[in-house]
Amino acid sequence: MAKPTRSTSKARSRKAKATDSECRSPNARVQGNVSLATIPTKGRIVGRDRPTSTGTAVLGAGIAGISAALHIKRDYDVFEQAERIGGLCCTEDFGGFKFDRSIHILYTAQPYAKKFITGVLGRNFGLHPKYSYIYSHGTYTGYPYQSNTFGLPTDVVVRNLMGLIEATYNKPKKKPANFKEWAYQTFGAGITEEFFLPFNWKVWAYPQDKMSYDWIADRVLTPPIKTAIEGAVAPTKGDFGPNARFWYPKRGGMETLPKSMGRHLNDRSLHTMARIKRIHVRKHMLEFEDGSTCTYDNLMSTAPISKLAEMADSIPATVKKAVAALKWNAVYTVNIGLEVPELTPMHWAYYPDPDLIFHRLSWPRNFSADMTPSGCSSVSAEISVSKWKDIGPTDPKTLIKKTIEGLIRIGLITKQQARRIKPDHCGIVCLKPAYVIYTAQHRPATKVIHNWLQRNDIYACGRFGDYEYLNMDHSILSGKRAAERLLGKELTAFPLKGVDEKALQRAIEADFNVGVAHADQSIHKKLKAIGA
Repeated sequence: MAKPTRSTSKARSRKAKATDSECRSPNARVQGNVSLATIPTKGRIVGRDRPTSTGTAVLGAGIAGISAALHIKRDYDVFEQAERIGGLCCTEDFGGFKFDRSIHILYTAQPYAKKFITGVLGRNFGLHPKYSYIYSHGTYTGYPYQSNTFGLPTDVVVRNLMGLIEATYNKPKKKPANFKEWAYQTFGAGITEEFFLPFNWKVWAYPQDKMSYDWIADRVLTPPIKTAIEGAVAPTKGDFGPNARFWYPKRGGMETLPKSMGRHLNDRSLHTMARIKRIHVRKHMLEFEDGSTCTYDNLMSTAPISKLAEMADSIPATVKKAVAALKWNAVYTVNIGLEVPELTPMHWAYYPDPDLIFHRLSWPRNFSADMTPSGCSSVSAEISVSKWKDIGPTDPKTLIKKTIEGLIRIGLITKQQARRIKPDHCGIVCLKPAYVIYTAQHRPATKVIHNWLQRNDIYACGRFGDYEYLNMDHSILSGKRAAERLLGKELTAFPLKGVDEKALQRAIEADFNVGVAHADQSIHKKLKAIGA
């Protein structure tokens, strides 16, 4: 394999320019004063100094792509089109306020993923008891909605419970045909119309009578009647679910994870600013925008399938038709730094109210004090858009204005505090695509696409390579599975060395227990003060 000359170029702080039109590209676009974090220099090569051939070309240096490379172990090169690695897991800096490109937390029930993540991060993460809520009818209730309705108006609580009872004991014989029917059959009219339909419309930005439901049926709790009644007459104690406790880096935001993974890549194997113009499928060759080329034996792609189809030649009509059947949406995150102390002890909250532009808020400082300057706080608002859901103008000024108006309306900030918000402390990120949307055509279409890709020595992985709603642990495992398909064997050996798992876990649990004890003393008093 040809060895290129190493470049010493480094990422530099700059002011990124972005407009609404730039969000048409399937990449994150950032508006505001952005300090680009320095990526590991080991193996980082910028520009034309790239290999002319490689065993395995990996497209994308997000967590799935890096995971795939680490599990392949040898004779690979990772090509990233952006200036730094991380993909969806990058963390932006707006005037000293750090924001992940969208809310990210780490949790897993997979022992291998847990071992991998803790091995990569070492001691640079803390464990948190989750505090998430839902805001409706002017008050905060616990999550999930269907078992936490205490505090809502009496008529709403009664309608929710009656609907759930009817749905539980009068199940129709016919299976639901779509997401909307599934919600009605599972939870009844009250819960469905008060929360599931309005909230999921805001999140997915797609007609719910055209969405499938098989992907979510196992993710959503259907509470026993007794549990729902208990959650209607009194606040529930504690939290549950797979992310009742989660991890988050103590320093650097979630970008710490891909950066830490990147340090384990083979020397001189990472190539940033490597923008691909064309994939010559039959020739097994990548053609870059600068005119350089690289042949490969196998191609590992984390690129969105639609983007991969645009770049690849020799695509059959059946595959093009399958790609056209796939659906997705885009998400704007509106990030605002505030020179005020703690706004709320919550980690995040959901907002089904159609009059509020955002569907979820999160508070980065509650994940790590490193995310804001001392004595300050911040909030990140998520807003989904698509061709099916028009929210009006999406220029940065309008989105920030509407978000601030919503924050005032729910009582999170005052008008006086809003007037003191500095433009340099605000920024917008657009993720496109952001969420995979499941329809009846999803499974058949992805099967056609993946079969054709693999027949041509192309292995897709990651959220938009697999085209699945993957959490971060599953994205790491997706890279591992893709490496296993390529190598033709199950990989049992751990790719990282020098991890004292038992000692690390003891330290982590000790940190977590201290955190829980401290939180239990203050959290409920603080939440009561804001109506939760």
